Amino acid sequence: MKLTSTVIMGTYNGSTFIYDQLASILEQTSPVTKVIIRDDGSTDGTSKIIEQFIDNHGVHQTWDFQMNDDQKGWRKNFMDMLTKIETDLVFFSDQDDVWYSDKVITFLKAFSNEQQAELIVSDYDFQPKNQTLLTMYTLQEKQTGYEGLFQLIPNVYNLATYRPGCSMALKESMIPSVIEIFNKIAIGPNGLAQSHDEASWLTAILRGSLYHLAKPLFSRRSHADSTWQSEKKAYQHYFETAAHKENFENFVASVDSELNSGHWRIKSLQSNLKKEINLYAEDLKRQNAED
Repeated sequence: MKLTSTVIMGTYNGSTFIYDQLASILEQTSPVTKVIIRDDGSTDGTSKIIEQFIDNHGVHQTWDFQMNDDQKGWRKNFMDMLTKIETDLVFFSDQDDVWYSDKVITFLKAFSNEQQAELIVSDYDFQPKNQTLLTMYTLQEKQTGYEGLFQLIPNVYNLATYRPGCSMALKESMIPSVIEIFNKIAIGPNGLAQSHDEASWLTAILRGSLYHLAKPLFSRRSHADSTWQSEKKAYQHYFETAAHKENFENFVASVDSELNSGHWRIKSLQSNLKKEINLYAEDLKRQNAED
């Protein structure tokens, strides 16, 4: 049975690049079942471009576009869309990338061949190729029986989110746990407010169900005025070496506290990882006490 899938995309003042991304989603060799787009108060014509694209390609039945009544911010925008999913899988999409035509089919095959996978992330190329704003981190992982697919090792290192949401596809069945983590753990590994992709990554690594397709499946656009780059500039000190380390330590301590709260409902929690997180948090407490 072919897996059904939904793409969710939050848009905001993305008129410069949005058309190319919409076209790349429409032109997949294996079409997605549904596309949900919520615009968060654009003032540059983004909404008009999306509406015309849907009209010109006659996809009203499968593409659901609405403008938010009030501006939510990108985090809440994505989380609200996540509650609308009625398909087997959901893809997160940025507004300014370009998907390669085999992105969806490659993910579908990987999920079909690895039943344990709940979240799969891919690699990506950069546009422009010589950009310096974005990076792609090394993962600690192990080979699976499916060519090009690796399982991330559930450990403290891999609690940090090493692939962005635009590289992710996840199973609908894990969404309740993603929402739970988003609501209970207020910060991500960078110290900023929790996000849809960080909560998804954390859910999957805690359950031992995070996998990696070692293949670039889209072109990730780098530009200084993107929403993420603007946020990084506003909180630049969060990304300095010492602050970044402290933010990650606070994040792990927050995860440890929640794991030990007695209210955790997440299923299939990796017991070894829980112990490792606890030991890490206890070691930090000792170090802080000594300081």
